[in-house]
Amino acid sequence: MLFRSFAFLMTLLMLYAVLVQFNDPDSYFWIGLYGASVLASAFCVAGVAIQPLLWLLLGVYLAAVVWLSPAFPNTSLEAFAAVGMKGATEEMVRELWGMVICALWTTAMIYRGRRRRPRARDEDEANLVLEESWR
Repeated sequence: MLFRSFAFLMTLLMLYAVLVQFNDPDSYFWIGLYGASVLASAFCVAGVAIQPLLWLLLGVYLAAVVWLSPAFPNTSLEAFAAVGMKGATEEMVRELWGMVICALWTTAMIYRGRRRRPRARDEDEANLVLEESWR
């Protein structure tokens, strides 16, 4: 129950991240990335098992972190002080840390799904057990 409550909170936070992307010049790219996290979190709240998709999302988020990693040295609280566009460097830092948060949250959802999954005797039973473990 506690994890689902946290998943609901993360759904709302990721939805906020989607909404603030509308003023971005490359908004469709970021809306897609944060939107995928909204959907994954919502599925987690609903108890729907989507483990293979979570692994795919984690790969995408980690690739984004590697792509944005040159912005790590520019990390400062100044980059997060204003919501508006201050400059390209600040925007890259904010997007980098957004992807780090998405990757960490996706990892938590993967871990939660794997931790709750007991062993099954066959594939049909494994699918049923996996679906039940998210409820």
